[in-house]
Amino acid sequence: MSTVVNERLDKWQKVSDSEQRGNVKKFCEWLNKSEEQIVSEFYSIEKASMLERWKRDYGDYIYQWYKMLLKDYKHNSARSMAYDVATFLRKTCSSVIFETKIPKAVESTLIEHEFTVEQLKRMFVSGDIEERCILQLGVNLMLRVEDFSTLLREPFEKAVREVKEGTATTPYEIKLETGKEKVVAYSQLTQNTVEVLDAYLKAKETSKYLFSENHREHHITERQLNYCLKRLWERTHPEAKKEADNIHWHLLRKYGITVMFNSNIDSVAIRLIVGKTVQIDLKTYLQKVNLSNEFVKVLAFIELGNYIAVQPQTFEQARAREMLMIEAIKSLMDQVEKLTGTRPTVSIPLKQQLPSPKELEELLRNGNSNHS
Repeated sequence: MSTVVNERLDKWQKVSDSEQRGNVKKFCEWLNKSEEQIVSEFYSIEKASMLERWKRDYGDYIYQWYKMLLKDYKHNSARSMAYDVATFLRKTCSSVIFETKIPKAVESTLIEHEFTVEQLKRMFVSGDIEERCILQLGVNLMLRVEDFSTLLREPFEKAVREVKEGTATTPYEIKLETGKEKVVAYSQLTQNTVEVLDAYLKAKETSKYLFSENHREHHITERQLNYCLKRLWERTHPEAKKEADNIHWHLLRKYGITVMFNSNIDSVAIRLIVGKTVQIDLKTYLQKVNLSNEFVKVLAFIELGNYIAVQPQTFEQARAREMLMIEAIKSLMDQVEKLTGTRPTVSIPLKQQLPSPKELEELLRNGNSNHS
């Protein structure tokens, strides 16, 4: 291969993610040509008229491949795969010309999912150490997916170090510049988040990025973050797997903003925490309002669980623990109803520490023996 072909293919390896590369490989297999052959053919073109022909030919090839994909994939998926190939050609050779346009993506008719804290806690418990860190930090920071995917490791190492040394407390303010609005997000790391980060940073050697793609120098992709959420959802809600199509990263940002609003946090403070533009004198406002004190109001909804010291639970283990708790509560309610003639209602405060499995088993055993 010539030097220029090598350079273009090396660049593609650096800027693409594993799914994009996989889709290009599928296209090459369908076309019966390798990536090297496609790029080499392009750079062997000498006449302008042949270059124009190449652009139209490959636009037609991609469209034909897209039509073939529709036999096994939905339109939006097939369209995405086709445009991954177009991106590969644009990065390594040239933009192509589609004489027949691929139709626009179909908008989902599903009602946007709204997370509850119970759902997020269940997802957290089922994850491995990296999935837990992604979910806990995603809920805590409420950043857009493009900003979260490019987070650098160093500021979070500093936060963990200062909290552990006692030179800083939580919520720990960490300032992160956002890409869309080019403003600073005054993010507030909770104690739970710092503990999760500490465990993750010890276990995972990554690049300069906090989350990287298979430990490469490239940061984790937006697709991978969305797939992480979908995996956690499917693992913990097997009865609602179809809903996974409607689970995406922006829902974490929406969840965080909603709980802050419902907790009566000032609207300007909310915008500062999530990295939205504010039309005020920022210095004067921050002298009057302590964002960390405001954020304390939502800790019960942001901290998903301090389970880092133990092995991740499977969905079955988490569900078994829930069922044990329910049975224990039912047993106690039966006893109260027998003594008073009235069946009580039970409400467990969000901040209350739930009993351990051993305590629940003891509670259930004593309750059953007393009831008998």
